[in-house]
Amino acid sequence: MTLTYWSWLKNVQKVADIWNASHPNVQVETVWIPSGNRGGYSKLYAALAAGGGPDLAQVEMRTVPEFMLVNGLVDLSRYGARDYANRYDPALWSQVSFSGGVYGIPQDSGPMATFYRPDVLAKVGASAPATWEEWAAVGQELRSVDAYIDCFSLADTSYFVSFAAQAGARWLRPAEDGWVINMTDDSTLKVARFFDRAIDDGIVTTAYGPFTPGWYAAASSGEFASLTSGSWADALVQSVSGGAGKWRVAPMPIWDSTGYGSSYLGGSTAAVLANSKHPREALEFAVWMTSTQAGIDAEIANSGIGWSPVPGMIGAAREKPSDFSGGKTTTRTSSCQRVSRRTWTGLGGPSPRSPSTF
Repeated sequence: MTLTYWSWLKNVQKVADIWNASHPNVQVETVWIPSGNRGGYSKLYAALAAGGGPDLAQVEMRTVPEFMLVNGLVDLSRYGARDYANRYDPALWSQVSFSGGVYGIPQDSGPMATFYRPDVLAKVGASAPATWEEWAAVGQELRSVDAYIDCFSLADTSYFVSFAAQAGARWLRPAEDGWVINMTDDSTLKVARFFDRAIDDGIVTTAYGPFTPGWYAAASSGEFASLTSGSWADALVQSVSGGAGKWRVAPMPIWDSTGYGSSYLGGSTAAVLANSKHPREALEFAVWMTSTQAGIDAEIANSGIGWSPVPGMIGAAREKPSDFSGGKTTTRTSSCQRVSRRTWTGLGGPSPRSPSTF
């Protein structure tokens, strides 16, 4: 029996090969697709509509409900998925559980942090900003040395959503007669005005978005000082040409005493597609890949996944300092770490752990 797995993770076949070596009767073949909204989802939807598609696919947590609307995912509770629930962070498990069913297995999550260049910040005598107001002030100073504090993508709204959630925005709220939708609350407007001002003042560049060719070129030449993104960004930052030893990581800036110490960006599932003829075996592979030490270590080493979905199992490679980051970690205390594992009101969903280092 051979299962097919479509994913935009790099070198994910090397992960599957570890499974294949010990499961001769259930082999997994992987197919690379573009990341979700850059073409991967359209390929998956087209395959489903044609009655085909892979057994498994990488589907972001935020996109699971969209696939459910077209009956594109298998309810894995019918094949015993709930037996594995205690392996996973409850906040992440809740994001694959809908209407009494389980529609994916958490693969990684995206608690946010700031990746930064100490050498660029040093040009204006600055260190990693602890608050967004400090971030803006440092950004102003960096323009005097022809550098930006960060970029701001006009094409990817997920970053703004994460920043608003960190400030306490809650766009979706259940009520007795349905859902209350409020996207113009005080927290959201505060964040919107802040970044409008940052763009108008030239603190950030909108010429490119994170991880685009323009971003990589600018990162390589030291044209910006930092990037605030999900935990999975560490693998992408490591692919910046000439960047080894130049980057560090710190907690993301905070808004004020009423906000949260971190936020959440991205996070994926290994979902079983509706046309799979082997959903039980597909579930077994998904659980192995996402919850065992061998699977998690292989995903980090080969594919650069984000924060592990299993509490207390961050992956062997992340239990020690990063050579790419100069063999050092950066920590701050107090309010920057206060989110921990408490409930995140954010945009209507819970938050995973908020680490201080990766």
